[in-house]
Amino acid sequence: MVEEILPPDIEDTVRLWHAIGSGDVLRLLYPTVESVGEVDARTSMREWLALYPPPEPNVVLDALARRDLLLWRWLEFFQDYPVVVMPTHCDLPPPWRLDLIHDGQKQLIDALRVGLVAPVLGLGGLQVPVGSHGRLRTGVQIVTSRFREDLALDAGEVIEAAEGIVEPIDPMW
Repeated sequence: MVEEILPPDIEDTVRLWHAIGSGDVLRLLYPTVESVGEVDARTSMREWLALYPPPEPNVVLDALARRDLLLWRWLEFFQDYPVVVMPTHCDLPPPWRLDLIHDGQKQLIDALRVGLVAPVLGLGGLQVPVGSHGRLRTGVQIVTSRFREDLALDAGEVIEAAEGIVEPIDPMW
């Protein structure tokens, strides 16, 4: 049975990713991109950094404590709803190079917010292509409780069977 229901604390969980993950990614990845990345990669990374500067250490520690509470809520939620199907992206596929301008980077980061839930909480997950927009594929993510990737794979198999054969896109259009 499929039921439409909102999982707990999605927006709060997304904010945690930025406090926990964004600073870590930027701290480790930014210097490398700046030294060896091509121009567009450097511009995109700078725009991300302008939107989410690395947080202060106490902010990260507070976010880690909050994550434990939110994880507990999600684990309780999974007792009643063992599989959650959500979009992979909260918008249509973006135009190429949108991340190179400040407002575009903000739009992209906002649109990918639901894709941050599973990583920040350490939940199981899988993404499968479903539908398309023009020549670009769209998809869904299947999120499960920790160590229940088997449920994600089972649900993915059902969704893929309903979707049918997916033709790869030509990246050189």
